[in-house]
Amino acid sequence: MGTVLFLLARTGSVAKPNWDPINPADLAAKDSLSSPGADAEILFSRCTLDTDTSEVFRDLLAQHYVRAKIYTGKGVEEQGKLNIEGGIGVKIEGISARVIKIDGTMIDLKKTDFMKSAVLKVGDIKVMRIAFAFPNLNPGDVVEYRWTERYDALLVLFHSFPIFCQEKLPVREFRFAVESYPGDFSMLWLNCPGAELKRSGVEKVVTVRNLPPFEEEEAMPPERDYRAWVMIVGNNRSLENGEQWQQVSEIWDDEFHYSTKPSHSVKALASRLIAGVADDAEKLRRLYEFCQKEIANLWWNDTPEMREAKRLRGQSGRKQTPQETIEKRNGSGNDIDYLFAALARAAGFEVKLARNASRTDLFNINIPKGWDFLDRQLTAVRVGGKWQFYAPGQYWVPCGMLDWRDEGVTALLCDSRKVLFEDTTVSPAELSQLHRKGRFVLDAEGTLEGSVEQTMTGHLAVDLKAGDWNEAADAIDRNLREKVARRLPTAEVSDLHWENLPTPGLPVTVRYHVRVPGYAERAGSRLVLAPGFFVAGEPARFAPVKRRYPVFFPRAWAEYDDVEIVLPEGFEMEQASAPPNVGDPDASLGAVFALRYAPAQRLLVYQRHFALGANRALGCRPENYPGLRRLFESIHESDTHAIMLRRPGAVPGRSLAVGAAHPASAQGGGQ
Repeated sequence: MGTVLFLLARTGSVAKPNWDPINPADLAAKDSLSSPGADAEILFSRCTLDTDTSEVFRDLLAQHYVRAKIYTGKGVEEQGKLNIEGGIGVKIEGISARVIKIDGTMIDLKKTDFMKSAVLKVGDIKVMRIAFAFPNLNPGDVVEYRWTERYDALLVLFHSFPIFCQEKLPVREFRFAVESYPGDFSMLWLNCPGAELKRSGVEKVVTVRNLPPFEEEEAMPPERDYRAWVMIVGNNRSLENGEQWQQVSEIWDDEFHYSTKPSHSVKALASRLIAGVADDAEKLRRLYEFCQKEIANLWWNDTPEMREAKRLRGQSGRKQTPQETIEKRNGSGNDIDYLFAALARAAGFEVKLARNASRTDLFNINIPKGWDFLDRQLTAVRVGGKWQFYAPGQYWVPCGMLDWRDEGVTALLCDSRKVLFEDTTVSPAELSQLHRKGRFVLDAEGTLEGSVEQTMTGHLAVDLKAGDWNEAADAIDRNLREKVARRLPTAEVSDLHWENLPTPGLPVTVRYHVRVPGYAERAGSRLVLAPGFFVAGEPARFAPVKRRYPVFFPRAWAEYDDVEIVLPEGFEMEQASAPPNVGDPDASLGAVFALRYAPAQRLLVYQRHFALGANRALGCRPENYPGLRRLFESIHESDTHAIMLRRPGAVPGRSLAVGAAHPASAQGGGQ
């Protein structure tokens, strides 16, 4: 079931409702009427919001109820065990469930059947999960379950909350009702054909029927752009009816213009930082790097001094001016962005606030009350007649790039006179590179051993730093070992050394020793060797033949692999060749390879260059999916290319290599 992330429950606060009566026709049904052949179907799903009048602050309650019909053995397997997961700070209570057998017998789950656990989500943030299983479940049975959650009403007023009503199972009917709410609100829905809104007194109800199953696909755009969902949005009473986009844009522009007005000290600092520089891009780089490197970012520093600064900042309850950010030499990410904007204004640039939604949340912001999703901010600077975007408050992101969640999205350029939308750029693959170097020795038993060096730049380095910045050293090492083990289960990684992991703006390098027993597979007296060590064991991508939704990758990137393997004494290569090149790594997608062999040193040299999005193209429409799938299929075949090693004098066997070029002359386009 879709997870509702926003509601908090307290034990004993909600009276236990009775189960809804069941329709005998549903109990007797052998197949779904709306989705024939379905293994299971949600007959009815309901979420009702209400306020708890027994509480002083009138917290918001959400009561959930689901009834599903099981049609097949596969449905029993997939729906027999379920998890209900809350959001950050959420407690779940009042959970109950039962099975209605096809003969009408009812089996209620006991309290001991529900297993509670805490699940780590981000950093130290944990959420509650409750797991349970339906006993003696068989095809034809109906299952029901319900739970209640509670959410702090004060925070509700400042957020919108989407609730998915389309699930992995077909949904015959979904109902979202609001009986009471702590403030003025609107109910909206997207991707819900035929949705009905009815009012009964103070209650508002949205009903959606006959929703097909939703299957998440690999590398797809945000779910909210394609999956059915409803949401409740607190209304801003300061906005008048009419062109509200313009009003929102004006409000944000006025606040930004006032907050980033450069003081005398800001102007003096800007003059000093760009002294002697004529190029606009270089001026902005100097301002950016000062803000990012000389101002301690409270979001990404956890020293005692920064914790105290955050505590004092929380007590003040007001925004920090650019002047104060300079004086204190610290600030939040937003403070740092505002300082950069003030410095850019002082340097004579036209500057605007840009607001956008994360690329993980929503592409299409041009929807009713779409501004409510614009929870990220960038600084737009006009350079050479074009708007360029900066965010030095994103601590790890180097100048010239944005966080990948902010790339390739539509942003609102806040303006007091008109509504302006501008698309942010996408960083090409050349800015996010992964260089991998391996120097190995292979023994006669197939064990590969040697040293590895990996260097990451751009988005690859940013993602690693942002994910590991507050992790202990042993946890960071463990993460890498686990990543290698997922590809190569027998791998033994040791002697790890990291460079620049806690330093913004610089590439990250890791070096380690690795030993992989059984890396080369024995085939009688021969060894089967895959020279592509860094892609060995990777699964093929895009296995499904058909696709419903567009393909969209989060970022562009390039890989450069350089592998040298000293072959075991007494073995020689048998009809080896380089893997076939695929596509064009200098365009949207491709990989090129090179393979060389020096018999005197028994040295095999393998090189691979892969890139996706060198031309900034990050996806394709569903109708172009077959071609993309064939490209990835071919790349995987080349990545898993293997060569046969034999002892001299052995009868030649059938080579596993693709192609017929001689080892000493086999060439590719690798670098």
